[in-house]
Amino acid sequence: MLKNPFGGLTVRRIALAVLVLLGIAFVVQQSPRVSYAGYAPFATPVARAWLTLALCLLWIFAYGVLALVRRLDRLRITWQPAPPEPAQAASDDGTLVAARDRLDALFRSTLRVLRRDGPWWRLRRHSLYRLPWYLALGSPGGGKTLLLAASRLGLGAPAPESEWRPGDPCRFWLGDRALVIETPGAHAAIWHHLLKRLRQARRLCPVNGVIVAIDVQDLLGGEQTAMARAGEIRACLREMQRCFRRAFPVYVVVTQCDRLAGFDTFFTHLDRGGAEQPWGVTFAGAAPRADDAALAAFMSEFVALVRRLQDRVVHLAATAGDDVQAGAIYGFPAQFESLAEPLYGMLGHVFARSYQAPPAWLRGVYFTSAARDGQEHPVSASPLAAAVRAHAPARPRGSTQPHGYFIAGLLRDVIFREAGLAGRAAASARRHASRYLTPAALAVTVAAIVLVLMAGFDRNRVMTRAVHADTARLAALAASVDTGGTADELPRMLALLDAAMRPALPPARSPAESILERWVGLYQGDRLKDAARTEYRTLLRQALLPFVQARAREAMMDPAQGDMPRFRALRTYLMLGDAEHFDAAAVMAWITHDARALPLTDAGRAKLLSHARALLDVPDFEASAPPDAERVARVRAELSARPLADRLYDMLQADLSEAVPEPLSVAQLEGMDTPLALHRPSGLPLSDGVPGVYTLSGYHLYPAARDKLITGSERDGWVLRRPVSAGHAERLRESLDRTYFSRYVEAWDALLNDVRVGAMPPDARDGAAEMHVLAGADSPLRRFLQAVAVQTDLAGKGSPPTPVDRHFGALHQLFQGANGAAPPIARIQASIEGVAQFLDGVDAARQHGVPAPPADAIGAMQDAAEGQPSPLRDMLQQLANDGKAVAVDDIRRRIDELWRADVAPFCHAALDNRYPVDPRSSQDMTQDDFNRLFGPAGLLASFFQANLLTYVDMSVTPWRWRPNAVRLGFSRAALQVFQDAATIRQAFFPDGGKTMAVRFQLLPLFLDSYFTRFTLALGNQALDYAHGPAVPISFAWPDSSAAQSGRIGYEPADPGGRDGHAVSGPWALFRLLDLGTLRQVRSDRYKLDFDLSGKRVSLELDAGSVINPFGLPALRRFKCLDRLLGAGPGPR
Repeated sequence: MLKNPFGGLTVRRIALAVLVLLGIAFVVQQSPRVSYAGYAPFATPVARAWLTLALCLLWIFAYGVLALVRRLDRLRITWQPAPPEPAQAASDDGTLVAARDRLDALFRSTLRVLRRDGPWWRLRRHSLYRLPWYLALGSPGGGKTLLLAASRLGLGAPAPESEWRPGDPCRFWLGDRALVIETPGAHAAIWHHLLKRLRQARRLCPVNGVIVAIDVQDLLGGEQTAMARAGEIRACLREMQRCFRRAFPVYVVVTQCDRLAGFDTFFTHLDRGGAEQPWGVTFAGAAPRADDAALAAFMSEFVALVRRLQDRVVHLAATAGDDVQAGAIYGFPAQFESLAEPLYGMLGHVFARSYQAPPAWLRGVYFTSAARDGQEHPVSASPLAAAVRAHAPARPRGSTQPHGYFIAGLLRDVIFREAGLAGRAAASARRHASRYLTPAALAVTVAAIVLVLMAGFDRNRVMTRAVHADTARLAALAASVDTGGTADELPRMLALLDAAMRPALPPARSPAESILERWVGLYQGDRLKDAARTEYRTLLRQALLPFVQARAREAMMDPAQGDMPRFRALRTYLMLGDAEHFDAAAVMAWITHDARALPLTDAGRAKLLSHARALLDVPDFEASAPPDAERVARVRAELSARPLADRLYDMLQADLSEAVPEPLSVAQLEGMDTPLALHRPSGLPLSDGVPGVYTLSGYHLYPAARDKLITGSERDGWVLRRPVSAGHAERLRESLDRTYFSRYVEAWDALLNDVRVGAMPPDARDGAAEMHVLAGADSPLRRFLQAVAVQTDLAGKGSPPTPVDRHFGALHQLFQGANGAAPPIARIQASIEGVAQFLDGVDAARQHGVPAPPADAIGAMQDAAEGQPSPLRDMLQQLANDGKAVAVDDIRRRIDELWRADVAPFCHAALDNRYPVDPRSSQDMTQDDFNRLFGPAGLLASFFQANLLTYVDMSVTPWRWRPNAVRLGFSRAALQVFQDAATIRQAFFPDGGKTMAVRFQLLPLFLDSYFTRFTLALGNQALDYAHGPAVPISFAWPDSSAAQSGRIGYEPADPGGRDGHAVSGPWALFRLLDLGTLRQVRSDRYKLDFDLSGKRVSLELDAGSVINPFGLPALRRFKCLDRLLGAGPGPR
């Protein structure tokens, strides 16, 4: 079969040939311009024909040399060592063939997806270099699959047919940022086939990097396991280097670090952003090195990682939930440190230098965790870690989704971002350059020369036509414009001048373009420009000069303009007619200022100023416009009526305002990069401040501007015909200084009196944070005051103080320390820091339920405020008052929260709707609950002692809040609850015991004659009376038998047949007393009457103490409050 003679013809080669031919044609076309000493070797057509032939032969020769070099390169024989033996060879040829076929199928489907929907100029096929490619190596079960699955980067199978199946030789992961090929690299044949496919698919850069996954168990499994795994990795990397013949970065990733004891506990506080950040070491250098710099730096970098873990142990252990978690956190850095030696040994074996081949490029070492809930427990690297892990809580097993630490940021921000580090082979780069760059350079050169020729000719032609057209249009405009110089003619006058200027000033071009235009010839712009410039200047004198003179005349005659503008307008008006005193710069300055008041856009104003400069900036300008003598005399008389010093200061202030137009705002003074902690009571914004005239920048310009005005007044004495003498100039200087310094002080006093510290947040934590900011090195308050001190320190060192320095001397002293001592502002900030720490203590006390610390820092700040300059004194007093208010409010909320959390729920549950607090209730309060609530160490007593004792005055009855507790906001009902609780405690717990004890005696006083016998029994204790001598009987409740019953018996039975009444329950004593009527006889004695079916029995109850529980009002009115902050009682 005949071979296709056009088989090697491609679009690229056709385009290259066309570009080369165009280049040859351009060289031949320009060759007549080449000459030396008057001799032009290519002037004749024959000479140019020979030049064409020579260039074509040179091109053919160069192409043949390149083809020969490529053929010799194919015949080159190179020695390569035999590939290493595989770790596990395929046992079955059929299985090996199936694995290769599966690998080819995966490659084909992946390439189809990557090339799909490309741009039209690539025939709808994307480049395979659009995404970086990476190889992920690791032993089976080493965590590389979980590493990629838990990355949260959208990595997945490229196509449905590429989904992973058990037994696949590799796995493709495609995402928006990269393609990752996961393979164990165990079978040599499959591994070689994979490398071959990669080299065929992407010759210039087969892979952008290699991710080597090392299971943490391989590191802790002993030296033999680690070295065996290192040998496999080294063999795979050597084979890749031999096959690809180019450098690629290797990223070593230690996986499944969650198997280290304490890992989950140590990092469980991280949010998603923290868990995604990379954790490890990236070695310096963006290119491979022949030395062992990366290995040498590994141990020091690893020690730095361990140190960072140790720095966080104290903080994390303090926030741990229990001792077990704290122990796990404490032991984790040691667990991690145990990886150093085995990991360093493995890296040394893999990446060490060898005489056989250059070492692999170790780019970084990283540590990750990717696991599914329910996997095996962590391993321990020490007995201590095993002991801690034994008591650690188990992981939840509710999900099988992979979750990971330190993966997403590693892949996204480190590995994928460094896709360009992979190098190209030198031979490939040279072939690529020789194949593409040379023809491309020739094509660009040819195209550039052709374009320059065409553009130069076209631009010259267009410019010539434009000049002719503009000349005709200029003549038409000049005929329609009135050149009398009135303001109404301004738009048409600008149009006329623009039309006249355009031929004189062709469109601006870069120097390179101008050189090319002249190089290709036919440039006529210079002659056209000279002719148009003369006509343009004539129009400027006829149209613009009368307009400027008229504007100056109107301004000097207008009293509303002010003395300074009128003076400058008069000077300009006179200069236009006085060649002796004419100053082009002064006239141009006035025109620039006056143009701001004209009804023009920014573009129109710029055009007007451009024409004015063209009018004045010429050596031969004639200042011959005649002035109006009568108007000049009138204006001179009006201006001379005001003192010269006042007029000069107005001019000085205007000049300085123009030089420093922006005010120095409060925001700038306190620092743009610090929190805005200041505010202005007047309501003015912080962006407003002191005018720039009265700032240090304005002051630096002031002496020169003052002297310039005084000198100008001496020079411009001719304007008003009042020359200034030398003595008068000195008095003017003193007057200007006096006025300037006075207004300088007024401006800064006004600002300082209108700046205060912002209101403190009501929460102690936020208030402490704000106080820390004010006390810190970047304190906005300090920066504001220091900036004010700098702005008002005008004299500097070694110069006599100005009135401004003397006025603000106290403020300057705040930042001046004597003999190297700290400045006074440091002591003031220390007092602010003391208040911040006090508020931190208040917040911590509220969180832990303990009393707040003493407020000594508030008093210290108030003392520090005395004698300070304004506004610092007022600011410190405000901070002290706000700090005290925040502290009191936080204490109030803390106490109320403790009450609602610790006391109120139990009080309601134990007391509401229960006897004896509710006498109508049939449900009794248990004695244990009563003891726990009202006992000496009970909830109410403990709460009162811990939180309210210092705020209550118990020396009066009823109790009252002390004066320092009025702002707590607690109600009178809240205080009554604690007073009643104290009364109940004293009555029921007279001995201060943990359980209540009531002792009393009963003495019969009267027994109705109807009864022959009366008994009152309480547990094992009884009173038995039968109209004999009355003997008192002692009772103790609860008694030793812990009986919960009581009974009244009598004989004979009443007419209704009843012979007694019985009660039961923990409060049987008081229910038994409730059957009768208890009346107080003395403070410690009561009379108890029973009405038994109309028959009376009277007993005397001797309580033994004036403080007793019988008929106790405090017990009856006691109610549980839901909260202490002014709320009423809870439900009964």
